[in-house]
Amino acid sequence: MLIEPRLAEFLARYPQLKLELFTDDALSDVVAGGFDAGIRIGHVLAKDMIALPVDAGHRRLVVATPDYLRRFGVPRTPADLAAHDCIRFRFPGSGRLSTWQFVDDNGLRELEVEGRLIFADDRLTRVATRAGLGVSQQFEPMVIDDLARGTLVCVLEAWTPPLPGFYIYYPARRLMPPKLRVFIDFLREPLLPGANSTNGANAPA
Repeated sequence: MLIEPRLAEFLARYPQLKLELFTDDALSDVVAGGFDAGIRIGHVLAKDMIALPVDAGHRRLVVATPDYLRRFGVPRTPADLAAHDCIRFRFPGSGRLSTWQFVDDNGLRELEVEGRLIFADDRLTRVATRAGLGVSQQFEPMVIDDLARGTLVCVLEAWTPPLPGFYIYYPARRLMPPKLRVFIDFLREPLLPGANSTNGANAPA
């Protein structure tokens, strides 16, 4: 969400730079992996890392097709999801199933949902959702066009919390490589006054 939509712009602006992206859900050690920097939600990192925000936060929306909701009903509370086919995501690195997050009077809580489809690729989760095979929880930027077209409908919006934004993090060293500086500045441009916020993906860079 953060990098892919802006790749063409970055490559056109800095034709002399090479960019390698590696996606991993296991909170990799970017130094040991030979990367210049990483991106993850939140800023809780090792003490020898510097973290800078690259977006202003985002929501994860529960979405389904209008046809699915006509056939199986509209969930009114998170507890109603027990009667629905929830399309789940399994982190490929850790093998852990992602929980769904909601907010209520007691604050943020995580919910274990059930369903017949599990994917380790979030793109497939969206494909299955668009095909009317169940409901899924998606980062808002990834489904905003579907919502605008009406191909997907957001439910449980009142229960949807704003989540922390993404941060780019890198070792706290005296000299920063110029290539890393221009990449960081490029990613943080949407946070500048007058710019639209851009949301991100979890990818060491």
